[in-house]
Amino acid sequence: MTKVKVKEIERLNVDILQIVNERNRLQSKMEKHVIFSKFLEKTVESAEEFQEIREIITRYDTLCATHDYLMKKEAKSQDGTEQEKAKLKKFIEEKNNEVLSYNNTLAELVTQLDKVQSEAVKWESRWMHIKNTAAKKTLLLGRIKMATHNLYQLINKSKKQEFEVQVEETVDQLNVIQQFILDLSNITADIRKADTIGASIVVSTPV
Repeated sequence: MTKVKVKEIERLNVDILQIVNERNRLQSKMEKHVIFSKFLEKTVESAEEFQEIREIITRYDTLCATHDYLMKKEAKSQDGTEQEKAKLKKFIEEKNNEVLSYNNTLAELVTQLDKVQSEAVKWESRWMHIKNTAAKKTLLLGRIKMATHNLYQLINKSKKQEFEVQVEETVDQLNVIQQFILDLSNITADIRKADTIGASIVVSTPV
């Protein structure tokens, strides 16, 4: 029984190590995603004109598109030909597609961040549960060893002799206790048997 408890504690220790490693891996992964999200969140907090992160990305792309357009228009001419208008329209469409792509990427990153945070909380909870369970098992094992030692000492005193078994050898102490109980049971059975035989003799003896 004690060996089973020891093996169970060893298995729990292995589980704890695996959970700690998994938690560290998830924490590292989460931190890599959080840095970008936090940067954009701080920008939103410091600028009153923005309410959401995607508004910053949209404004940035719009400003870039406007800047590029003005620079090209300044370098070429002011005639506003149909060819330039077509190029501008295509350019704006491309930038709008890029903004949409950035928004999709950002949404995926936020989803991944939420998932990583959820997994981290789950593994943290499981790790604490196993840690507490291991502590309870260790305490129970200590109590079992103490109870075994006390019973062993009582048997030792009742026989008025010193056993060769060391105090730390709980399994051997249990064997001594088990043997003592067997011997005591045999003695009790013999006494009862003798009493029964004696009573039978008294009854059968003529007066």
